[in-house]
Amino acid sequence: MLNRMLLVVATSLVAARPGLFRISHMQIEKLLAAPTVPAAKFAVLELFTSEGCSSCPPADRLLRRISEQRDKIEGDVFVLSWHVDYWNYLGWSDPFSSKLATQRQRRYAQRLGTSVFTPQLIVNGRESAVGSKSSEVTAAFKQGIQPRRGSLSASIESLQEESVVVSVGHQDAPVGAKILVCLVQKSGQVDVRRGENSGRRLDHVNIVRGVQQASATAEAGTLKVELQLPKGLTAENAAIVVLLEDRSSHRLLAAAETSLLPQRVR
Repeated sequence: MLNRMLLVVATSLVAARPGLFRISHMQIEKLLAAPTVPAAKFAVLELFTSEGCSSCPPADRLLRRISEQRDKIEGDVFVLSWHVDYWNYLGWSDPFSSKLATQRQRRYAQRLGTSVFTPQLIVNGRESAVGSKSSEVTAAFKQGIQPRRGSLSASIESLQEESVVVSVGHQDAPVGAKILVCLVQKSGQVDVRRGENSGRRLDHVNIVRGVQQASATAEAGTLKVELQLPKGLTAENAAIVVLLEDRSSHRLLAAAETSLLPQRVR
């Protein structure tokens, strides 16, 4: 509304004093259409966790609370649970664990100069915190939240019983930046029967169940990425989170999210 009011005033001035204001109506429209605010800030909170670690359940609960309240947080907030596999030898094999999660955490540790531990929370690939300590998580969030560099969009191209094809749009991304398309399980509960958490029911949010990687191109474009749906994962309990990541620093530059059913893009 304000922009339209300014347009009316500017147009009136041009009409009244054409010799003084040498600017066309089209130029005024173009000027007022230009962005006047910085890129929206975003934060991706990645929790490295394990069902074999007795210190992890409080971090899992904290991440769920953040996920449930993220609409009240300034900026766009995305959460991911990466279940590492190096706790599996202690009597309980985490059914969500993967080598990919462990490798990702180790890359972050090398880049940030931290040790590898659980529960560890990383914000935008920039800041590390103990995932169960709300004060540390808050501090890491304040330091790590950043304006987007480039933009991403995600939508479901097709959905089959065993796979999903995701359409990922990108623009203004650094050439060669990695695009990570993550299939997540929105919620999961497990009754742990052995190990440090024996006898406990653990509750998880946005568990990473599969990842496909692509590279951003020099020009804006759209990628088609197919991911396999793990057995037992329903479309109602699944979502896609797309990350734009700097290839050398592993810092995150942008993110987008969409549910499988219904289709809803953040």
